[in-house]
Amino acid sequence: MSKPEPKFSQVSLPAELVKEIEDFIVEHPEAIYKSVGEFVQEAARLHMQKLGEIYTQTKVDSFVFLQNLLTNR
Repeated sequence: MSKPEPKFSQVSLPAELVKEIEDFIVEHPEAIYKSVGEFVQEAARLHMQKLGEIYTQTKVDSFVFLQNLLTNR
């Protein structure tokens, strides 16, 4: 019987960055973040979403460029 995959993993961050995030959370109680983990999870999710948009657009642009190149011979 195989072991179930863990729901969470750990990552290491520079202590200075963690301190900046902690300070932000304390200085901005109106923000939705209650912990460094919540902040990093949201930041990573948003960054992955943005990268997905960039790479999807790059693929579309490349396809259109190649299509135009081939049809305009």
